[in-house]
Amino acid sequence: VEHLAEKRAIAAEALKAVHDGDALAIDTGTTTMELAKLISAKKNLTIVVNDILLAQRLEANTDATVVLIGGILRKGLHSTVGPMAVQDLKSITVDKAFIATNGLTLKGLSTPDMHQGETKKTMISIAHEVILLADSSKLGASSFSTFAKPEEVDRLIIDDKADPGTLNSFADLGISVSIVSAS
Repeated sequence: VEHLAEKRAIAAEALKAVHDGDALAIDTGTTTMELAKLISAKKNLTIVVNDILLAQRLEANTDATVVLIGGILRKGLHSTVGPMAVQDLKSITVDKAFIATNGLTLKGLSTPDMHQGETKKTMISIAHEVILLADSSKLGASSFSTFAKPEEVDRLIIDDKADPGTLNSFADLGISVSIVSAS
C-alpha cells in the first residue's frame, strides 16, 4: 500500500468523527481499510460496506452490526457494485459516509470504474455527513468516472503534503478541510 503512513494518520483523524451508536457507510479503499482497523474502540455501530474484506475485518474485530450490500463482485477488487448495490443503499440512511477516491480536483471526485462511481454516488446521497478520506497523491489526479462534485463533501481529511492553495480552494467551497501529519 502506497502512502501508508499518511493513510493511517487520515484514518486516525476520521475515527474522531465516529461516535458510539452511529450508522456509517464505509466505502471500499485502502484508507478506509485503515479506518476499519481502528474502529473497534467504538460501540453499537451499524456499518454499511460494499467491500468483502472490510466486512470481514469489521465482523472479526468489532461489535458492530455489519451490513454488506449486494451486487456484482468486482473481480480482484473485493467490492460490490451495480443496480443491486445501488438499490440496497437507497433503502437506508446513515449518519456519516466515509468515502475514498482515486482522483480529487475542483471539478470533482473520480474513480476508474463507472459502476463503482455509481455506488459511491449513492453512498454520498444517503449520508447526513460526507467525509472524504484522501491522501495528497489523489489531489490533482482525475480518473474516468466522476461521481461527485466537491461541494457534496462536508469534510476532507488529507495529509500535510497537499498543496495549501488547492486546499484553500476546497475550503472556499464550504468544505471543512482537516490536515494531518504522517510523522
